[in-house]
Amino acid sequence: METQPNIRVLKAVVIVLGLLIVVSVGVIGVTLYRRLNPPAPVPAVAMQAVAPAALVPVDDRPSRAFGDHKVDLPAGSRLIETRMVGERMFLRARLLGGNEIWVVLSLATGERLGSFELGTPE
Repeated sequence: METQPNIRVLKAVVIVLGLLIVVSVGVIGVTLYRRLNPPAPVPAVAMQAVAPAALVPVDDRPSRAFGDHKVDLPAGSRLIETRMVGERMFLRARLLGGNEIWVVLSLATGERLGSFELGTPE
């Protein structure tokens, strides 16, 4: 008796490969469409609506004599981020133990307004 090839397995393989081809062509089509049609720019009104209400508008006038200021961070800490919001500058530093400290500075005067340390409770 001759052995017959398993037709069901062959049909399943053909169907799976056909689906893969259709999905691949779809992905290529979507990619081409997105590259040829870049997204529309976000209107300035929408960007302003997202801005936090606590922001203070920055004045273009020169501020009081700023001078040179030294910001002391704890020994062994490493500065990992700076961020400016309105008239404030935020410095984020990682301490030796792994905790983080945020230092808040005034951009108008250069003085240190305060700081807070983020850590896990013991």
